[in-house]
This record gives sequence, structure tokens and C-alpha cells, in this order.
Amino acid sequence: MSLFKKWYNLIFLLFVLALVLIESINKKFFTNDLKVYYGALNDYKKGVSPYLNYYGLETGFFKYPPPSLLFFYPMNYFTFEMVRVIHTAFILFAIIGIFYYLTKSKFYGIILSSKAEITCSILSFLCIAVHLTREMHLGNVNVFLVFFLVASIYFYKINKNWSSFLITFLIFLKPISVFILIPLLVFDYKLLVKTIFLSVGLIAFQLLINGKDLFDLWMGWFESLKNHSNQVFSSYTFDYIFNYFFGIKMGLQGLLFLFVAIQFLLFLILKKVNKENATKLWMMINLSLIPNFIITDEQHFLMSLPLIFVILCVFSELKVYEKIILIIGLIFYSVNSKDLMGPKLNSIYEANAILGLSNLIIIIVCLLAFSSKERLAIDK
Repeated sequence: MSLFKKWYNLIFLLFVLALVLIESINKKFFTNDLKVYYGALNDYKKGVSPYLNYYGLETGFFKYPPPSLLFFYPMNYFTFEMVRVIHTAFILFAIIGIFYYLTKSKFYGIILSSKAEITCSILSFLCIAVHLTREMHLGNVNVFLVFFLVASIYFYKINKNWSSFLITFLIFLKPISVFILIPLLVFDYKLLVKTIFLSVGLIAFQLLINGKDLFDLWMGWFESLKNHSNQVFSSYTFDYIFNYFFGIKMGLQGLLFLFVAIQFLLFLILKKVNKENATKLWMMINLSLIPNFIITDEQHFLMSLPLIFVILCVFSELKVYEKIILIIGLIFYSVNSKDLMGPKLNSIYEANAILGLSNLIIIIVCLLAFSSKERLAIDK
């Protein structure tokens, strides 16, 4: 690894250390979500359903499916303080891994110099810095979702088995990311079948561990999801955006119709490209769309990181109006912080769904950038 890349990773290290230090000094390094995982795992070990109680805050229900408990199980061997240190270190490794795989994937035939790759990586990192701060403050796992997706994209051409394994992990850690399977259904049904078999195998493995209790665990998970959706409000979803700006209440049927329409539009655009590039871009877009469809927390917008990196890599090739729109979108996407804007500006920002709209701008510019036959046809 070159000296430049060592400094590139050092930036991430210094950011994480500085954040942990500042949060600890201010006694705000709460990691409430991590407390939920840890508490849920302790109950699970005792034979108590992790979906019955809240952990820490009254909103601290365990919202992950039963197989995710296998992912969290190594926490069992450490104290919570040790878990917090290990989790923070893993976030750092995941960030480094994300940019490593992004720069190695040569997505859409994009070939950059080493310095250009790292410049795009650093700019992308700056765009998600605020979201990453909240992620670490809560001790969440969205960074790992992005890592699994980017790594699966890297292995897509090299080793489909690894790609399938990583996708399976991603989906069981955050089931709503099942959206990323849609491009596999269209362009790579063999990988989809592998992923389904791995998923069934993972459930069967847990059935051996939990026996008949596994059904109760799944039912408990569904109940926990219902409790969470009733407690969390989001001003960034399509439901909120359509209601706020147009007075249209989408409801579940409206959201399903919109989702299907978007997927059909993506198919029409991406069917022109070779299957590999189409699958990768579609998976990235579907992951980034999740917080626009689902009522969830702001740090989930981290899922747009792969798209941000890709669009920055081709920034010089964008049309002038695309560059202007993208810069505006990235600025508004990046400043989602009450500390940066102050309470008054932040309330305006939230009320007008700026984060959700800026995320959509990034997605739209990506589609505009990669919708030309010339670029889509690369690597045929």
C-alpha cells in the first residue's frame, strides 16, 4: 500500500478516534442501539424472547430477525464496554473495506489514477461524515450493510459464491434490503437461487438451535417491527413528501405502486447495459432508496455511499446542469446536523424533507449519468 493510501486510511482512523474522544468527554457516547443488540442477545441466551422487552430507551426494541442473533452472538464473550470498543473498531475496518472494494471494483469500466480514486473516496467520506457520526453515536450496523453490498459487488465477477454469501448476510441483518434481490431476479437468477438456498440453510441451522421456539421468535420479530413503526416518525419518506408538498396520502398501496413503477423504470433504463453493470447499479440504487420508502432513522442514508462514490468518479464527464444539481444535492445531503445548522434551520430542513429530496437527487443524477448508451455499453 502506497504512502498516499496510508494517509487516506489515517483520515478515517483520526475521524473515528476524534469522534469517540469528543463523545466520551461530553458523556454522549451512548451507543443505545448497541445496548439493544447486547441486551437482546443476553435474553436470547437465557431462553427469553428478545422481542418482549425494550432495552435502554423505551423505543429500544430489538428489530432484527432471528437469524441476525447469530451475527451478534460473538458479543456473548465480552463485557458491554469491550463490545463497544470492538464495534467501533469494526466500523473503522468496514469503512476502509468499503472504499477498498469500491476502488477495486472498476465499476462501469471506470479507470482512475490512484490519487483520483482516493480523492473520490475522501470526498465521498466527507459527504457521509454527519451520518456516520450519528451511526457511531447510536452504535448501529448500517455501515456493515454497505460493506456487505460493496464486497458482494466486488466478488460478483470473481466469485459468485462469496457474493451470494455476503448478500444473504446483508438481508438477514436488515431484511428490508431484500429490495436488492430484484435485479438478480431480472438479470442473474442463478445468483438469486444461490442466495435463497443459503437463506434457507441459515434458517435451518437456527432451527436446529432453537427448535420449535424459532416460530415464536419470528412472530415476536413481526410484533417488534409494528411497535417500532408506531414510535418512529420520518420526514424523509415518499409518504411524507407527497403529503407535505402535494397533499397526497400515499398509504401502503400508493407506496407499493410507486415502488413497482420505479423498479419498472430502472428496468427500462438498465436493460440496455450488460448484465453485470446493470445488476451492480440497480442493487446500489435499491439500497439507497430504502430510507425514502421506510420509516426509519436518518443514519440509514449512509446506504447511498456507493452511489455517491460512483457519481463522483465520473463527475468530470457530467453535463453542466448535472454537476450543478449534484453539488446542490450533495451539500444538502451532507449537512444533516442540528449542531451545524442550529435548531431553527434544522427544523426547516426536516419539515421540508430536504434530506429525502437530496438523496433522490443523487439517485436521479446517477441515472442520468449512466443512461447514455455509450457509458452503459462499457465492458460488453
